[in-house]
Order: sequence, then C-alpha cells, then structure tokens
Amino acid sequence: MKELSLERVPGLVSVVTANHDYGKYLVEGLESLGLQTYPQFEVVIVDDYSQDDSASLVRGWLAARRPDFPVFFHELPRNCGYAWAMNVGISLANGEFIAFQDADDLSHPERLARQVAWFGSNADGGLVGTNYTAFDDGRFDQPRRAFWLKYGDAIPACYRAGGHCVSTGTAMVRGSVIDRLGPFNRRCPGAEDYELVARVVGAGYLVDNLHEVLYHNRCHPGKRSHLYYGKTES
Repeated sequence: MKELSLERVPGLVSVVTANHDYGKYLVEGLESLGLQTYPQFEVVIVDDYSQDDSASLVRGWLAARRPDFPVFFHELPRNCGYAWAMNVGISLANGEFIAFQDADDLSHPERLARQVAWFGSNADGGLVGTNYTAFDDGRFDQPRRAFWLKYGDAIPACYRAGGHCVSTGTAMVRGSVIDRLGPFNRRCPGAEDYELVARVVGAGYLVDNLHEVLYHNRCHPGKRSHLYYGKTES
C-alpha cells in the first residue's frame, strides 16, 4: 500500500496512468518509462476494475524486470471511469510534478527530462505538453505527426475561444497547481482533458507545448478517444 504524503517531494515526477482493460499495452508503457533519462520519478497506475489480465501482467513485469523506480498499482473495487481513476492516482502522487501517460501509449526517453527543464526555466509555468506522433497498433515504424497543437501565446487564445490544443496524455503539471485548482472534473466525461487545461489557462498560469516529439499515441479500435470522438488524435 502506498503511503500518502501531504508534502510534495522536490524534483520528483509522478507519472499517473489510468487503466481499464489495456493490460496488453501497459507493459510497453512501463518499458518506455524505464528508458527515461530523468532519474527521479515514480509511476502510479490506477486500475479501473479491469476484466482482463492487467494486474497479473503488471505484477509479472515487476517481478521479472525489478525496475529501479517505484511502481504503485492500485485496483479500484468497481468501474468508476477515467476521471475518477486519474484523480485517485493524482491523490497518491508525491511528486512536485505530475505527468500523465495513457495506458496504451509510450513516452520518449527524454520526455520527463525536457518537461522538468521547461518548468525550471518558467517559474510561472503551470502545465506543459509536447508534440507527439500517432501510430496504428503494431506499426510503430509508420508514425504520423500531430498538426493540431498550438504553441506559446496561441494556446491561451485558443482556450479562450473554446478550442483545444494540448494533448493531455503528453502533459506534465506542477503539483501545486493541481493542489490549488483541483484535478479532473468527473462531470465532463470525454472532455475532462480539455476542461483541466482550460482551467489552468484561465487561472493565469503559463501553458505551452514543447515542439519536440516526446510521446507516441497508439491508435486502435478500443482507444478511449475513438469511443468519444470516433477518430484518432493525429
């Protein structure tokens, strides 16, 4: 059982993942985190009452891999939905920074290091995403670049106009910002990501995207964004 802390650990990144029946992808995601060049991070996976073999796969990977970073796997007693699961993970996170990673996606080895460096250069920074590629499941060698993202001053203008231009799976948030503004809104199913970024922008924090591709979005028929929007994020 992970112990709760009221104090955020300086420099620590908590990578939070919500999982529901994505067991076949979770281990790949963990492997991508194992390649991070940034040394100080923990992983918090909240399993939203999966009916597949997610738990056994993660525990088997932990036993075989013995990673040099902490991995906490918390199982919910019933299916509560994405926002609830993410909020449980956020409540368990000890890091000064909280990074999101979707259970079926992958992070580039430099992702955490580059995002932490951005916060180090931007004292008023609240949230930073990255550019990413989308790939069809099994075709990682055929990536597609994302072109809907915006950068710099164009981001607050986009959200003020009701648009969306930060891919939340790529995002890292300063923990104190979450503590002040609150986590995902459970009353916005399918739009929790938009609402969170819009709230951070509206509170006056700096929000940006890094131009580098530091995240890889897996496209498959069961992807959550497909279920809500009927299209891939590319």
